[in-house]
Amino acid sequence: MTTIGYDATPLLGQKSGVGHYTKRLIAAIMSLEPQWCYQLYTNRPLGELDEGLRRAMEIDTYLPASRWLWMQLVLPRVQHRQQPDLFHYTNSVSYTHLTLPTSDLV
Repeated sequence: MTTIGYDATPLLGQKSGVGHYTKRLIAAIMSLEPQWCYQLYTNRPLGELDEGLRRAMEIDTYLPASRWLWMQLVLPRVQHRQQPDLFHYTNSVSYTHLTLPTSDLV
């Protein structure tokens, strides 16, 4: 089964344009490929997910103090353990030493 991981930090709190885009992108791909597994990674709990995202699995990787530290220190270890087939980053921010296929939203 194909597993897609997402940097879901734009879904935290009040959504900006990138947050709305991220939500719609994930929901659209989930509706096109319902048999795939979807993982949402954030440095803080997401809370209640919109209806279109509820089937996605939130991966507990919390480090609320710093998104940058979480991205560089915590997220790579969790990605290695979870082994998504593809990881989608947002805001042109991704781990500096990537070891798996990624896409990056600019």
